Amino acid sequence: MRRINKDEVLPNLEERLRELMPVRETASTESVSLTSFLRRASLFRVGLSLSTIWCVNDYFYIAGSMNVENLAGDMFVNFSLLALTELPSVFIGQFLIDRFGRRWVHLCCMAITTLAFAVICLLAGDKSLGLAVIVLSVLSKFASNVGWFIMWVQCVEVFPTPLRGTGMNLCVMISTVVSMTGPFVVDLGSTDLRYPFIIFTGLGVVGIFMTSLVPETKDVPLPERNEDVDKMVKNFRYFEFRPWLREERNSGEEQIGLKRKE
Repeated sequence: MRRINKDEVLPNLEERLRELMPVRETASTESVSLTSFLRRASLFRVGLSLSTIWCVNDYFYIAGSMNVENLAGDMFVNFSLLALTELPSVFIGQFLIDRFGRRWVHLCCMAITTLAFAVICLLAGDKSLGLAVIVLSVLSKFASNVGWFIMWVQCVEVFPTPLRGTGMNLCVMISTVVSMTGPFVVDLGSTDLRYPFIIFTGLGVVGIFMTSLVPETKDVPLPERNEDVDKMVKNFRYFEFRPWLREERNSGEEQIGLKRKE
């Protein structure tokens, strides 16, 4: 990298890198296979939570888009309105998680989406309120898109490095199987327009609960080993809103203690 960046090449680079490598006398020798999610409680917990969240967000995204046929007005205009929520959701999601963390922002997105679907359940039977249903559908799609973006960030930051790809692929596989039922749920709208939204609302309630169980990862180093996930889950406090401030306080107290010793 130094050569390509036209920096001075360090002499004896290999020896210097060996000196910088941390020595771990009790390094974990546990195999990092798919069965680790079943044998380790912390991995099972985060894997189950993120798999469920992925299923809910996939359902909101895929089935929500397909449900345009049950909305009032032109189907193609409705689909275009839903599609317009894609791009800004990424920038807004990044802005929010940089300032307020991942966990509670994602939970708020899930709650807004679920609440919008719950209100639609009350309005869908009245054809004169078709415009209100469309507005609420766009709002739910926008909130779920922000939640989708945060979900990706959480998966990258929660799974340990040896199992990061495996964990994400496991979530995708499970959500793909569950999302296959989406067209059948949307087709229930031909019987009663409220039925798809009732199911969406029920899934949202499950998603809200599971989202609240994912540890906060703002300003937390990426977990390199399974033990790092154990520590993350052990330090989890359900009603803590800004845990990164606790870490900053602990770090500051440690530095003060070191200065006193000196």
